[in-house]
Order: sequence, then structure tokens, then C-alpha cells
Amino acid sequence: MADNFVLGVGSNTVTGVNWSGSYYPTNSPTATDNFLIRIFGDLGGVPDTNPIFSFSVGNAVNRIDSGIDDATWSIDIYNYSAAIPSTTLVAGTTYWLSVVNDTSGFTDDWLWENSNPVGGSAFRLGDGSGWSAHSTELAFQITAVPEPEIYAMLLAGLGLLGFAARRKKSNV
Repeated sequence: MADNFVLGVGSNTVTGVNWSGSYYPTNSPTATDNFLIRIFGDLGGVPDTNPIFSFSVGNAVNRIDSGIDDATWSIDIYNYSAAIPSTTLVAGTTYWLSVVNDTSGFTDDWLWENSNPVGGSAFRLGDGSGWSAHSTELAFQITAVPEPEIYAMLLAGLGLLGFAARRKKSNV
């Protein structure tokens, strides 16, 4: 599964990902997770075949039971967060996020939760195969930080305000 996102102007460095998921069918989380986070470019409304960034975060993930059950399957929904190496993307460009948890050897499969039954995600049958459009919106949030120029402009603006206030005070 993958879902699209666009970073706003001024926030083009991704440093983390937050998402929600469940373990199905017995509602038994794995002892250790093995997550792979990938970012794909856009290929006409679906992800490109190969990722442009790939981060094997394994079990270096914060997993918290949300206290909410999935309405369809009556299983616990977990919230996850992971830091990734600072990754610079182009603001205003469509990218696709894929989060996969390798649960082979465990009874339950891991499922990425939906945040909206109507949306624009995609799925495929395996690495290297093409993607197909899917009708749900997946539950995730990208952690992005402002470009360094934004900080420089903010500091310059604060400096000008301080200078103006000081100048006004000395003229009184």
C-alpha cells in the first residue's frame, strides 16, 4: 500500500513519519516489528515502480495502543512513529509513502489503517510490479521541517523589529 502527499512551500525536509495500523486476525502484535518506510515519485496518479528513498527502520519504532478499536475488525489500532534520516524533497510535488511491516513467521498480518474511506491510495502485489489505484486514504502524517532560509528570514525579521524598537526607545 502507498498513499500520496505533497509538502508545503517552506517545508521540504522530511525527518519522520507517523502512521496507524493493526494486527489481524488475532489482534496479537508481533514481539518485534520490522518496518520498511519508502518514498516513491508520482507516475501519473500512482507511485513509480521503484522507490527514490528507502529506510529500513525495523523495530526502531514507537508503538502505542491508541485505545481505539478498528470498526470493521474489532482489533486494536496502534499509532507508530519513526525518525528517518533527513530527506530533502521538492515542495509542491506529489510523492507516495509506503509503510510495510514484515510479519512473516507470526500468526497475524499487519494492516495499515485507513483515515478516510474515500481518498487516493494505491496497492500492488509485490516489489517491482505496477501499482493500482485504491479508494481509501491511509492514516499517516509526515514530519517535515522548514527550509533553512525560513529560519534566516525569521531571525532577520526579529532583528529588524528589535532594532526598530530600540531606535524608537532612544528617540523618546
